[in-house]
Amino acid sequence: MSDDSTQSSETSTQEQLVLPMGFDQEFELHELRLLKLCLERTDSGPRFSPIACNDECPIRRTCPFVRMGRKPADGTSCPWEEMVGDRRFIKLCSQFGVDDLESVDAATLRELVNWEIMEMRFQGEYSESPKTVERMLRGIDHNGEPMFDIKPNPVIRHIEKASARKAKLNESMLATRLDKAKHAELREAKDASTLAAEYARRIEDMNREMRDKRKLIAKRGGSDEEIEDATYTVKE
Repeated sequence: MSDDSTQSSETSTQEQLVLPMGFDQEFELHELRLLKLCLERTDSGPRFSPIACNDECPIRRTCPFVRMGRKPADGTSCPWEEMVGDRRFIKLCSQFGVDDLESVDAATLRELVNWEIMEMRFQGEYSESPKTVERMLRGIDHNGEPMFDIKPNPVIRHIEKASARKAKLNESMLATRLDKAKHAELREAKDASTLAAEYARRIEDMNREMRDKRKLIAKRGGSDEEIEDATYTVKE
């Protein structure tokens, strides 16, 4: 690639980016492309930030990178969450027929994916501590025996919250689809009734024109055969 074409490509990429005011740093072409790619991936709404890779990661036990012995460096963004999120978003867009990534529907699906990722984290936490309840020491009774408060595992509540939020978002998407289907049916019904009325009007015009021609031929003393053979035109 020539220097002129490279400069043109860089200028074109930079023109598509609106950098913050006062941020006058010079960027390399690959940096501009990375910024543009990151912006495009947020067109459907805020994306959930992947968890930082570390030994305390709640999905470490199921992480394929760890299983393969290719654990990312500590502190880097989790590639597995990013892959799962992007793949899930694409599948949901296909299932719900969402093509415009800047639409409200796309933003709703992005939020749904974010909650699915959150639920995946909660499930990972629960697999590490699968007890349904927690016993918390409250004190000692007069016999010197420990007293405990038994509380539900808080992770379960978070899983329930994520599940409930997902259900509402799914209902919202389905309701939108049903509403669009009803409007389509109404439009089709309206089109059918309009078409029927148009046909009725044309038939009435044809009949009226035939009657007028019959009267004209009758006044001229024409025969029944001439009346029956009278031609007519349909007004559009």
